[in-house]
Amino acid sequence: IGSENFVGCKNLSDISLPTSLKSIGGAAFYDCDDLQVINIPDNVVKIESMAFAECNQLNTMNLPDSLKIIEEGAFAGCCNLKKVTLPPLVENIGENAFDKNDTLFLCHRDSYAHRYCIDNNMPFEIVDFTALYKPLTFERYNGHTYALYDNVVTWTEAKLICEVLGGHLAVVTSKDEQDAINTIISEAND
Repeated sequence: IGSENFVGCKNLSDISLPTSLKSIGGAAFYDCDDLQVINIPDNVVKIESMAFAECNQLNTMNLPDSLKIIEEGAFAGCCNLKKVTLPPLVENIGENAFDKNDTLFLCHRDSYAHRYCIDNNMPFEIVDFTALYKPLTFERYNGHTYALYDNVVTWTEAKLICEVLGGHLAVVTSKDEQDAINTIISEAND
């Protein structure tokens, strides 16, 4: 959605956005006074500055796990947002992104969002990150434990998830180890 597409649209109370959407442009929904509900699709990675600023009636929204960037003032003045779950893999939240809001933020321990809430003196609660990433199986091989997950993420995201969960991505050092991993994957898919 381009910048300023729906600025000041007074009769817009909810909207369904296309699943192909990757970003929401600057001030796209600025000052849409009647907007109450927004469901942001899973593929969105960026919400630009002032995208939903001054949407005074906005009270329900989801931020997808794919979201990486929330630019400055994106939700400033959305005074009816009482609770927002910040995605576990968000990498950047701009200055005053949630300015003039009385919002409780749900975030994951040691995530960027958690640090952002602390640094900006914003009310937050910690949610269980591990509930989002449940392994299909745990297997032991040669003194190491391997966990297989069915989440579709990038390599960078997988690395971060592993670190947050207290592990690391596997570094395969032998053909025997690769064969063991292939067996784990094969058995989990049966």
